[in-house]
Amino acid sequence: MTSEHSGLVLRSHYWDDRRAKDAFKAFLLDIHNLDLTLWDEAGFWDDHYTAFSLFDGERVVSSVCLYSMDMVIDGLRRRVGQFSGVGTLPSFRRRGLNRWLTERVLEWATPTHDGFFLFADEEAVPFYERCGFVPVRETIATLATDVPQPRGALVKLDPERDRDLQRVYALACARTPVSDALGVLTPKLLMFHFLYTLRDHAYYVEDLDVVAFFKLSDGKLILYDVLGRHVPSFSELQPYLGLRPYREVWFLFMPDRMLIEPTGRTTPADNNTHIHPTLRLPVRDVLFPYVAHA
Repeated sequence: MTSEHSGLVLRSHYWDDRRAKDAFKAFLLDIHNLDLTLWDEAGFWDDHYTAFSLFDGERVVSSVCLYSMDMVIDGLRRRVGQFSGVGTLPSFRRRGLNRWLTERVLEWATPTHDGFFLFADEEAVPFYERCGFVPVRETIATLATDVPQPRGALVKLDPERDRDLQRVYALACARTPVSDALGVLTPKLLMFHFLYTLRDHAYYVEDLDVVAFFKLSDGKLILYDVLGRHVPSFSELQPYLGLRPYREVWFLFMPDRMLIEPTGRTTPADNNTHIHPTLRLPVRDVLFPYVAHA
């Protein structure tokens, strides 16, 4: 799709154009210091990730992206879009380009999506609220616990090993969402996290045939996701996670399928989560899964 705005060329759905795609990757690196080359070269670039970009010649000068993802909300499968990769080069700012692009994305996506959400930088909050998004207060479920006696094998995974990459991707494609309240089913986005944000925190539990993404920090076990065809209860999984002592677990997803009774709640720092009014969420104790962050 192409058109013009303010003397610039609007393009979308252009991933099959290598030069345009490389221009977009250079734009993301410039604006957000994010290099998607590893994700791309590993074969996990996702056509559900759609850019609406304004080009000045062969250069992307402003862009708004939508990641369309399958989610489970209150037990029902939904198609939800997350806004990300939003920005404009400094010399093209204060011309309303991102507002105009956001409106174009909403026009295109609203008929086929059940709603939209995003995570905003502090300085971007007023912009998104002018675009009609409203803030949502998220909470992280926490659990005070004693560490049980370790049991069974825990294998650290490495995204540099092809067999580990393929094992994680196979489970990502076949996974059961870890939450029926607010879960996500987006294999290639999960692979982004394995390649980037969670590359040092992925472990395979052979007895349960699941991958647990977690780390130990300051006496806490932070559990990012549990990836498997079957979701174990936390009491089934916990004995495999006892690498060092800890007294508290933070669940970076809604842990309803892990059959726990949270002993506390905390608010995530700096998420600035916003939703479009079209999106209907569980009314209490909402948390978008960590691996749903695009």
